[in-house]
Amino acid sequence: MLRSLGSSPRSTNASLSGHRFPHPLPFHSLSNPLQPHRERHCSSRMQQLNPSVHLQASSSDSAVERPVLGKGKPGDPDDCKIGCGVAMWLPQDGLYRMWYYTNSQAQNDNGDVPKGLSLGNICLAESKDFVNWEKKGVVISPGTDSQDWDSGGLGLTSAAWINEEVWLPLFGQDKLAQGKFGKQRLGLARSKDGVTWKKVKGHGHGGSILEGSDDKDAWESSMSFCPGMVQTSDGSYIYYYHSSKLREREGKERNIWMIGYATSTDGVHFEKGGPIKWTNEVAKMDYGGQAGPAVIPNPYGRGFLMAYTALDKEMPGSFYGKWSTGLATSPDGVTWTRLGDQPVASGEEGHWDEQGVGHPSLCLGPDGLLRMLYHAFPNKGIGAMIVAEKGNLTKWKRL
Repeated sequence: MLRSLGSSPRSTNASLSGHRFPHPLPFHSLSNPLQPHRERHCSSRMQQLNPSVHLQASSSDSAVERPVLGKGKPGDPDDCKIGCGVAMWLPQDGLYRMWYYTNSQAQNDNGDVPKGLSLGNICLAESKDFVNWEKKGVVISPGTDSQDWDSGGLGLTSAAWINEEVWLPLFGQDKLAQGKFGKQRLGLARSKDGVTWKKVKGHGHGGSILEGSDDKDAWESSMSFCPGMVQTSDGSYIYYYHSSKLREREGKERNIWMIGYATSTDGVHFEKGGPIKWTNEVAKMDYGGQAGPAVIPNPYGRGFLMAYTALDKEMPGSFYGKWSTGLATSPDGVTWTRLGDQPVASGEEGHWDEQGVGHPSLCLGPDGLLRMLYHAFPNKGIGAMIVAEKGNLTKWKRL
């Protein structure tokens, strides 16, 4: 049974009771959304894009005053913390669907979810314009068995359309006891309609797909977060995630975040490939690392496009630093080139998202314009952006 949600900025309430969603189509109608676009013509600006270009996000007074989706009223399933949102355009229904993770004050008070994080339920919202969202309710809940990999809450940062289904890569944490939590692991859920979901039972602990390494010499720590996923032209899968580990830099131990990947031929059994590779030097915006990868086939060129969280400084002993959003492209999903040395979004001074933005997700609309959802820290809600011109990834504006 889906639970309806309370109101939030730019959102309204509606119940899903008795409603059956039509079978969804890919999140854009220009071509198969999960194959690299080999023959698509790019705009002249996109063809001239190079790693030294400065990305720019503009805004208007009406666009930056509030998030497009925030937490609900007291008593709602999302009345405490709002995490990241991911969206798809569904042509058959003529709307966008967003899935976001969140938790309630009751879950926090009862020790059902880790305090300070947004892990909890996965909820659904719908919109015709990517700005005004109607909350629909909880669609995926944490595992109910203490042995489940996600018994302590769920999160997400990306979605993909694969094999006529919506695939949601998930991260979660197991609950060892009331108020005590274990390792964060990675999983996957699939749906035919975006409402009724089935978790894929992996071969890891508690049914997880992947988890970090306990090897002290590994590039990753024991914790793994914020996964993304794509299907390549040969039908195989790449599963992305980020992890952090103390590393020596400039004579000091720093907590550096890195994005890694794993590959699979069936979407269930994955083989780790290590960190992704970069063709250009680390930029000032992500000197402290990269996190939260959201990867899609590049709608304006060949290969793949990634939006990611850029950390502009190391964070010894601290989870939060200055967060912003960067873009990168790849011909194969493994080797990546940063698009510019400046973030596409970093928070607007004097506005609701000024403390930093990150964990972006990408969505192509029916007008051919790429859109982005992002999370504003700390726990400020979900914001939205759109490219100012089709085919041009250098200029964005807030919605």
